[in-house]
Amino acid sequence: MIDYKDLLNMLHRLEKKKIIDEIKLPDINATFTKDMYKNGNVKAYESIIKLAHPRNRIEIRNKDFDKYEELVHKTIDHFLLIHAVNYYEKQIKKYYLIMSRVHNKDLIERDFNGLYERDLDDINKESIIPEKLYLARLLKPTIYDSKYEIRESINSRKKYKELSKMKQKIFEDDLTAFNEKVAQQSIKKREYYIKEYKDLSDSSKMNEKITSLEQKYSSLKEGYLNMKKETLVAKYFKHVLKNNIIIHESYKNLKHSFFLDIDSKAIVLNLQIPIYDDYPKIESLNIVKKSLTCREKYIDEKPLNIALCSYILSFIKLFYEIDDTRLFESLYINIYKGTKGEKLPNMKCYSLIKVDLNKYSELRKKKFDSCEFLELLVGKSISYEGLNQEMLPLQKGGI
Repeated sequence: MIDYKDLLNMLHRLEKKKIIDEIKLPDINATFTKDMYKNGNVKAYESIIKLAHPRNRIEIRNKDFDKYEELVHKTIDHFLLIHAVNYYEKQIKKYYLIMSRVHNKDLIERDFNGLYERDLDDINKESIIPEKLYLARLLKPTIYDSKYEIRESINSRKKYKELSKMKQKIFEDDLTAFNEKVAQQSIKKREYYIKEYKDLSDSSKMNEKITSLEQKYSSLKEGYLNMKKETLVAKYFKHVLKNNIIIHESYKNLKHSFFLDIDSKAIVLNLQIPIYDDYPKIESLNIVKKSLTCREKYIDEKPLNIALCSYILSFIKLFYEIDDTRLFESLYINIYKGTKGEKLPNMKCYSLIKVDLNKYSELRKKKFDSCEFLELLVGKSISYEGLNQEMLPLQKGGI
């Protein structure tokens, strides 16, 4: 059983790990009044409780203040618990949906085709006019605004003149304040655009950046296409890997490394997989209103295995797309398990899979879930349960 405090702690832990979005609990408004008899005695204590944005609203009345106060706080706690449970279930569903699709193209932040052109675009954007500065819209006061009208019914001419002068003074003060704000905005705009145009005006720096990028990319691409030295090809792969993010935020601390065997036309990838315990395990929560606690329903292993296979597939896709001229035919993956902060060479290997990249090219056009896709590709199923036997990894010279 989980209470509200446990649930909040769990949400904050998941938020810290970037598994769920920022937690936003609703504002709750509660009005507290005493319902009185005509003689001044208390008839009942009354409260109206409502969430700020939804339509939820409840009225509470009780003659006994202690019971009334307890009921009010319990009702508020119940509202917050409902919201927290709904938020958790929605976020977990969203998280596992993303985890099952991390290898899909629409989740790759930058495409490999046109990588060089995209980098050029990023530089050229710097030479375009700066973004427009938007400031608060100011409304100029006029003497005809209702604020300066005399609507009071006044019989005395003297009082009318006094009121008229007072309204005129308010108008003049508002007009002065408006003009001061306009002047401040003008200074702010001028300073902003002077700075922005100054930063953009140095075309020689822009040309240097473009020339440097052209030379760097041409050199890397040439080394990759010639395939004379493994170090040059690896340098190109590392450059593209560095400039492309393909996995979910919660996976960013997982380690990987690779080496190439040009003679065998093979890539060997050492890949640390997500730890089983790092995934959130509770799928849904049923609220027990009487005790303000929740009964947990746990996720079965299928979504976790789909997330695992999707993660492995994301790297297969990554190396397949880097090698856009198909110079390599095979990708071997040493699958490692490790703890936070542990270095990859110190981790233990639990599986070795071989991927035929030509077969991947054919299968990627069809629709499978991640587990089915990976099983068809490597000839065996991959699951957390199956990764329990330690083995020797494939090392350089062993292909």
